Amino acid sequence: LIETICIDPGHGGEDFGAVGRSKLKEKDVTLKIGLKLKKLIESRTGLRVILTRDKDIEVSLNTRASIANNQQAQLFVSLHANSSFRKSAFGSETYFVSLQATDPESLELAQKENQNAEDPGADIQNDELKMILWNMAQTEHIRESSLLAEFIQNELNALLGTRNRGVKQAPFRVLMRAAMPAVLVESLFISNPSEERKLQGDDFLDKIALALYNGVSKFITQYNSRLK
Repeated sequence: LIETICIDPGHGGEDFGAVGRSKLKEKDVTLKIGLKLKKLIESRTGLRVILTRDKDIEVSLNTRASIANNQQAQLFVSLHANSSFRKSAFGSETYFVSLQATDPESLELAQKENQNAEDPGADIQNDELKMILWNMAQTEHIRESSLLAEFIQNELNALLGTRNRGVKQAPFRVLMRAAMPAVLVESLFISNPSEERKLQGDDFLDKIALALYNGVSKFITQYNSRLK
């Protein structure tokens, strides 16, 4: 049964992540959502929740997965905010890992998220064998990861009334080493001025956290009922 969940607020410290037009930083948005989500899960389910960071510090991509593995988490949810050179791009996306990206934009996004100053030699294209080995940690969980992604994406669409950009796959390093069902959530586009404004509001971040909570808890209910 699922007892421990790892929430991974993306970026942090010197790694700002994407920055919106009015200077909102992805690292701040992900931390706020992560803390809200932790509180929701703990207060409503009593499950144990660990965070890969609970303050503004930089954590390497490998360390994030290691924290989840070492704490024997049974679910891993990595939080991000999207950005696109097209200011008009909007909506939420939820990813699970694959060596093949769903489309060129997904690949580009993964490459962007895979850059991390704390990880020397982060150019993973050169090291495909390593990637395949990492990916094996995820292989046995792919079906569950895809289901978790689906539940979360449906909740984000419903609650936020945002356009369904759908569940996608891409080679995200942070997911590869996680030995449990793992997803990466791009909540909204920080590069879109109107979505950036929403992400600045605490009430709206509460809504995102609630959507994530609903998705996670539906997944847990289904997962646990299969094991009974």
